[in-house]
Amino acid sequence: MSNTTSGSEDNLAELRGQLVGQVGLLCVWVGSTWATLLVRRQPFPAMPFILLLLLALLGAVVTRVNRAHQRLARHLLVWGLTAGTSASMWLLGNPWLPFVGLLLAVINTLLIPMSGFAAGGVIFINVGLLTHIGARRYPVEELLALLTCSGAMAWLVCRTLYTALGWAWTMQQRADRLLDVSRDRQFELSRALKSLSATNAILQRARRELLVARKHAQEARLAKEQFVANVSHELRTPLNIIVGFSEIMYLSPEAYGDLRWPPDLREDVYQIYSSSQH
Repeated sequence: MSNTTSGSEDNLAELRGQLVGQVGLLCVWVGSTWATLLVRRQPFPAMPFILLLLLALLGAVVTRVNRAHQRLARHLLVWGLTAGTSASMWLLGNPWLPFVGLLLAVINTLLIPMSGFAAGGVIFINVGLLTHIGARRYPVEELLALLTCSGAMAWLVCRTLYTALGWAWTMQQRADRLLDVSRDRQFELSRALKSLSATNAILQRARRELLVARKHAQEARLAKEQFVANVSHELRTPLNIIVGFSEIMYLSPEAYGDLRWPPDLREDVYQIYSSSQH
């Protein structure tokens, strides 16, 4: 919360500094331009010329001071314009000068909170004094209403502006935090993708090795079957011959004539014959 408040105040100070610089340059331009135009008038209006030069000088001083001391520049501009307007009301007879206070209320409130009411009060006091002594004839009640409304409107506008700046700064802070979180998640996702890619490569290699092993197993099984078939074929023929001879020797010994069989031989022939029956 403190970081948000500090950041909002820094942004507001920067905005006020830019406004002071622009208003200062505007004062320099207006003062110097109108002072140049007054030089050609006859008779020469000395007092308006001096006031315009002072306005240009105020703008130049404020612009220079604003580079290093923004707070001092704001006060110089606010109270300098207020004092200059008050002096113009006393020295010049223009009936529109009090209405400059309406513009001052807005500018002053933007630069220094609540200073718009102070500037309006100073202008109204001067209006009241000049009207009371009979030097000017101003619509006092109308000016009071206008100055009050102008100060109130300026205060509401500035309050809304400050709220909007605070909200914008909060949203920016939140966006920055979300961006940092997004970057962290993106880094984690990239690392997970790399790990997944490595795992997939290992899986593909294991799959290829499994296919090779399966092929070798099939080849070994076929070789085994071929070997068993060959061995079975090679053994079956002589075994059939032996079984056939043993069967003849056991069942038909007369086929061999008067040949006398030893008991052990007849036992062996019997064993061979009985085993062949199974």
